[in-house]
Amino acid sequence: MNRETGSDVEFLVLEYLDQATGPIGCGQLADYLRQRGHPISEATVGRLLRDLDLKELTTRAGFRGRSLTHTGTARLEDLRRRRTLEAYSSELVDALHFHRVEELIQVLVARRAIEREATRLAAVEATPADVQELADLVEQHEKADDPRVLAYIDMAFHRKLAETSRNRVLQAVTQLVHQEAELVPIPDAVAVTMQQTLAGDHRKVLSAIQNSDPEAAEQAMMQHIDSIIRTVKEQSENASH
Repeated sequence: MNRETGSDVEFLVLEYLDQATGPIGCGQLADYLRQRGHPISEATVGRLLRDLDLKELTTRAGFRGRSLTHTGTARLEDLRRRRTLEAYSSELVDALHFHRVEELIQVLVARRAIEREATRLAAVEATPADVQELADLVEQHEKADDPRVLAYIDMAFHRKLAETSRNRVLQAVTQLVHQEAELVPIPDAVAVTMQQTLAGDHRKVLSAIQNSDPEAAEQAMMQHIDSIIRTVKEQSENASH
């Protein structure tokens, strides 16, 4: 039984015990699991229940079977929360798989909403070391001429901003969006056309962070993403003619 299957089986067992009106035996649990797509033997269920007993998630009521403990109820609620978050994450990943210009623009709009706040926080939270690392990335971006290198440095700059925000949620969302964006990156033609603009935008963001000016940093980031969106649209229109 792999880890994912094991977690699913544990959830089903705890949920079934939670819904039961009395102790449940191995045979009844094995039947329930088979109905849910897990053909597990009664002996395997017995071993699983012994493990749950050791973790104090279940308690044995003689030969009648097992019941859920208070610790087991708390574990079940934790698993429910995790499954809900995983479902939301899956939906977000599906939404980020884009293959058309319109979908790329949707992701850029999402980036604008996320990164404006991350940049604003970065202007407040940045340490001298953070500022130096951002400055180094800006200089590298200004000197680069290969589209792939430009894209890599651009992503590194934005990820560093998210890190500098000191907000774990913004960091995680930025990382997820960027992972998907790397699969279908900004077209090379856009990156080359905007090389100087992108580098200039990054320097404006850097300057605002150096001055600890969150309003200016937020505005600079919004203008930066808006510039990319406009150029993507223009390139798309030119390609269609």
